[in-house]
Amino acid sequence: LHAAARRPWLVAFRESLSRPGKDGRMKGFDYRSDRIRVKSGQLRDAYCLAGYVDRSNGKRIAFAYMVNVSGLDIAAAGSTAVEVLKQLGE
Repeated sequence: LHAAARRPWLVAFRESLSRPGKDGRMKGFDYRSDRIRVKSGQLRDAYCLAGYVDRSNGKRIAFAYMVNVSGLDIAAAGSTAVEVLKQLGE
């Protein structure tokens, strides 16, 4: 994500990512933000979010959040992910 931020296609790539609570697989999130663009993914024992946040101070950060554990509770991982996005979006 950090390397992609220096590529000429960044705008198109970033716009292809979902906004929490607004579009794509992120539409069902309990948190809404126009300043966060994210891709989600999950497997039986893994849950991941990765993307960009435009912080209130004007800086853009890249982030990745991953939980990988046998017997993962996907609903709990998703709830925690909402809290992570809230903190990143401040």
